[in-house]
Amino acid sequence: NGKGTVFKLGANGSLFSLYSFTNGNDGGGPRDGLALGSDGNFYGMTTGGGTYTNQYGQGQGTVFQISSNGALNTLYSFPDGGGDQYPAGRLVQGADGYFYGENPNGGGDGTVFKIGTNGAMTTLHTFNGTDGYWPRCGLVQAGNGYLYGTTTGWPGSRGDRNGTIFRISTNGSFTTLHNFTFFTDGYY
Repeated sequence: NGKGTVFKLGANGSLFSLYSFTNGNDGGGPRDGLALGSDGNFYGMTTGGGTYTNQYGQGQGTVFQISSNGALNTLYSFPDGGGDQYPAGRLVQGADGYFYGENPNGGGDGTVFKIGTNGAMTTLHTFNGTDGYWPRCGLVQAGNGYLYGTTTGWPGSRGDRNGTIFRISTNGSFTTLHNFTFFTDGYY
């Protein structure tokens, strides 16, 4: 429908549409995949739609829950203002039951957040440019309980896009582990 669809694929290759977004309060433009929750539902984000709109009437994105039979529940709508719109990356469910995600635009330079299945959102870290910026690829949780992720921007000048690797605890304790140096070990 141009606004995004969640589907399932049968073992025989049959494709079933579960939900077609309207780009309204339900969101629009789902991306980066779904996370299977321990409750049997799937969780994801959209880059558009939602309750809040900007001055152009465009939605700012959502976090949603969808059942395997297509019942959608919008858990959270990203507000306009403060750069909190247009989340990216895949959600990951932590061992504590919360879902963790990144918003490359949150707070201007990006945020790491957690959200409960009840829609309660908590920002764990706001990047300030000195610790990287624009996280966008999703997080992983290691056996030690920490979440690990990357940014596409390097600390320092906003023109530098070398990137970082970081570690964050589920309560927001943040550490930059590595700054990429472009020619030496890569970038983005």
